Amino acid sequence: MQGHEPEQIRVRVDTTAARMLVLSEVYYPAWRAYVDGERAEVYAANHALRAVAVPAGKHTVELRYESWTLRLGMAITLGMGAVVIALTVYETLRRAEDATGNRAMRHAR
Repeated sequence: MQGHEPEQIRVRVDTTAARMLVLSEVYYPAWRAYVDGERAEVYAANHALRAVAVPAGKHTVELRYESWTLRLGMAITLGMGAVVIALTVYETLRRAEDATGNRAMRHAR
């Protein structure tokens, strides 16, 4: 195995015939496979594990966690964070303006 991170696995494979690479990782539909950079199908081996068909020869197999729901959730979270920051800045400026305006009105009397 060449590399293993929480959202990515990279394996170098050298076979004399086409094989199924079976990983001891639980199958989940959001995982995508790439053989030498080309998209490949991820199969459920033994009803639970991830597997990728690999042709004969030397290849690099990469599996990446690419969940559209995760990306959508991150975008919503970032968007809402920006809204909260904008509202906080607006409210802070409004209060500062009110405080300055109230002092000016008191001094005018």
